[in-house]
Amino acid sequence: MRKAERAGLVANWEDPVRFAKAFGEIYRVGMDRIGATRFYLFGDRYFEALMAIPYARVLVVREDSEVLATGIFLFGPSIVEYHLSATTPKGRALGATNLLIHEAGKQGKLEGRRLLYLGGGTDRTLENPLLRFKESFSSATRHFHIGYRVMDPASYERLRAVYPEKAANTGRVLFYRDE
Repeated sequence: MRKAERAGLVANWEDPVRFAKAFGEIYRVGMDRIGATRFYLFGDRYFEALMAIPYARVLVVREDSEVLATGIFLFGPSIVEYHLSATTPKGRALGATNLLIHEAGKQGKLEGRRLLYLGGGTDRTLENPLLRFKESFSSATRHFHIGYRVMDPASYERLRAVYPEKAANTGRVLFYRDE
């Protein structure tokens, strides 16, 4: 964070609805750069719908007018969730993501939130770089599981019947998610 501040980087909250398209473009370039699987790619419709939620906020880190990092944070009653972010190579070198997370935590604390939830990595390995990065902020961890099991088969089949083209074209349990 100090590295980012010494470099003159500045973090500002943007209007989420107006920044949705720009976020999507920056995010997808970032995911492509790190070789993320298709599972982690989201289309503009996803970001537009997400940014329309009242508790979704977008934080942007810039050097002058150049966007170096941006993140979506969900502000709940007591927890701020770090949902998604993207950082340019220059932003990574200057510590822009550290500043992004620090500023979101400060804002949450200022507004009376108790926790900043960072989430996990992109896989189960202990060497996962994203997980290691997030653990650099706190030693507090929680176990979690990603659900791939259908718990209510009858309701799930009704949902598949409503969206047959989507259900047939993906291997995802959450086949109805917009790309």
